[in-house]
Amino acid sequence: MNRNILNRWKKVSFVQHVERDRVLFLYCAGIALFFWIFLKLSGSYESNIEVKLNYSIPEGKCLVYNPPTKVNVTLAAKGWDLLFLNVFKSSSITINVNNRSSNIVNAVELQSRISDVIGSDKSVKSVYFEQEYIDLELDDLSRKYIPVAEALTIQTQKGYDLVNDSIILSPDSIWISGPKLVIDNLDYWSIEQKSFTGLDQNIEESIPLLQSEEYNLSFSARNITVEIPIEQVIEKQLYVPVQALNSTDSLMFYPKRVLLTCIVPFDQFDQLTADDFLVVADIDTASTDKPIALIRLSGQSLYARSVRFTPPYVEYKIYSSSED
Repeated sequence: MNRNILNRWKKVSFVQHVERDRVLFLYCAGIALFFWIFLKLSGSYESNIEVKLNYSIPEGKCLVYNPPTKVNVTLAAKGWDLLFLNVFKSSSITINVNNRSSNIVNAVELQSRISDVIGSDKSVKSVYFEQEYIDLELDDLSRKYIPVAEALTIQTQKGYDLVNDSIILSPDSIWISGPKLVIDNLDYWSIEQKSFTGLDQNIEESIPLLQSEEYNLSFSARNITVEIPIEQVIEKQLYVPVQALNSTDSLMFYPKRVLLTCIVPFDQFDQLTADDFLVVADIDTASTDKPIALIRLSGQSLYARSVRFTPPYVEYKIYSSSED
């Protein structure tokens, strides 16, 4: 029994010894890591940070051109300073647009302004933004209510078509704000271009407004809801009589009727008749050496589309009542 007690004591002592060594190792490793980080961050490094740009603009005025809202800056500083800037400090500068001697802000001016904000102990190595300079030209702030235009390419499946060529936009008009010299010349604004193919049913989709890359414009809406109504259609052929135009004489046409072909909604196929169309022969277009006149469509049903007819012309004869 004493031997069992002794063995148990040895096992407990060994476990305690291992745990003590592990704690000591972690403690030493933590101290070493702390000093390593301290030494590393005490050195000088280069790092890229993002600086936000704000603009102070007089009331009732606006910038004509889109200004950048941020710039990328390369700094040379101690590791501790760079860590503080990236983690704890939001870097931004405000440019007062009023009472400037020049409308142009270049990289040299920005570099100087950023150095003042982040501290003289940090060296600004470079400033990068997409434009060569920032144009701070001002104009009167103006506002206008204009219609929205669609920029869609639509292709349906065979046997389907757009209902009455109508695309519904919601909202169909928007308020647009910006420099007066730009706003005064705007009559409409478009949504982004988009293509739809193989449609056989109604489509509803939200499409962003086209953004102005050059001018400083804002809109009352960002997206426009587009509804594209699609219906099933079918081809129909009718014989329609030809009537005279621009003539006071009694005329006889050959042929008397033309074959008219059109596309109609499937549910309007039986309702559509020849009376829904007016085909006329324009005598003013008649040939001087032959009694031939071109024909054209003068009236049609609202449901008919892609209307065509054959032949494209008719022969005619002027006759009197004695020839009846």
